[in-house]
Amino acid sequence: MMDSEEIIKLGHVIPIIIALCGTMDFFTRFLPVNLFSARAWECVGRFPIAEGPFTPSFRYHNDRSCGDLALMGNLPAYRVYRPETFTTNASGFRKNPTEDTTRPPDILMTGDSFAAGCGVNDDETLTVQLEGLTHRRIYNAGYMKIDLMRILRRIDQLHMVSGIVILQYLERYSVVPIQDLGYTSKETLNRWDRLHKIVDKSWEGFWQVSPVQILSQRLYRRLLNDRILPNTNAAKVVLGTLKNGRPILFFSLEAERFKQPPENIDLSGILKLQWELRQRHIDLLMVLTPDKYSVYAGLLAQPPVHVPNPPYLDRLSKMLEQAHVPAVNLLSVLQNQAASDLNQGVYIYWLDDTHWNARGIRVAAEEIRKHL
Repeated sequence: MMDSEEIIKLGHVIPIIIALCGTMDFFTRFLPVNLFSARAWECVGRFPIAEGPFTPSFRYHNDRSCGDLALMGNLPAYRVYRPETFTTNASGFRKNPTEDTTRPPDILMTGDSFAAGCGVNDDETLTVQLEGLTHRRIYNAGYMKIDLMRILRRIDQLHMVSGIVILQYLERYSVVPIQDLGYTSKETLNRWDRLHKIVDKSWEGFWQVSPVQILSQRLYRRLLNDRILPNTNAAKVVLGTLKNGRPILFFSLEAERFKQPPENIDLSGILKLQWELRQRHIDLLMVLTPDKYSVYAGLLAQPPVHVPNPPYLDRLSKMLEQAHVPAVNLLSVLQNQAASDLNQGVYIYWLDDTHWNARGIRVAAEEIRKHL
């Protein structure tokens, strides 16, 4: 047992340790978070103080970036390292290297992380590759929340009076009704609203991101190796083997969605958006993007027993056609390309990530071009 003197000493040491840890945690928050991140997506959205979803005028570069699935499942042996550069413009959107702010764009690209270009370099995004194929000016507003207020306000800010809005939609998400917030072209954020947003987002980003916590979690994940401690994160990821023997990772939610796709599809939000855009002489083009599992399920050494017939995206594409909403269904073209490339050991999605790579984006861009 410890005597009273040792207890008193320990009572002095513990508060000092806590104070030192708290001080270190506070001051390290002023360091660039990209110094501690494994990929761009972990840090580019820390201070979204402008219109877009990312920190404005921000540049990230990492020579050893890796995929989200390998990190999510804590599977370092399956990481595929590659360089990654991610740059944002002054409005907080992904920057196009040839971006021209003096003229309105011909096309506004919206959607999720696939549209924004998660996991690929600035010159490899869907916006850049499609712009090169079509020679039209395209603005990347990917990862912006999809509602009427934001889409229409962005159109007005870019001074678009005609053209096309591309809405990239990912298979695993539900087609939810797009919110009608009653936006008019006269609606703008006043100075107080802008200042409030800057302060709020800066405060939130400062306190929610802790380099000390990031490093501590990274150290803890090293212990979750099924030798010292069980790897509880592995359940978030499905590990498969392709017919050529190469291991491949999938997001577990994708596999579940593939086996049990939703039966009911609500197009009311899409139709509302199309109607609003037509009032501004702007067309809507839906781009139906398959999950990685849907593309590679048939190429696995042990493919799934139950395959939906017809596939979910084919069913959605048919409904959009009947509703007179132009759409590009990328499912079959990506499946065919993945099958064609397999024997050469070439892939169109990152093996350790949920997202497509530059080659997959190129295939998608060429297919979209046919519908423009």
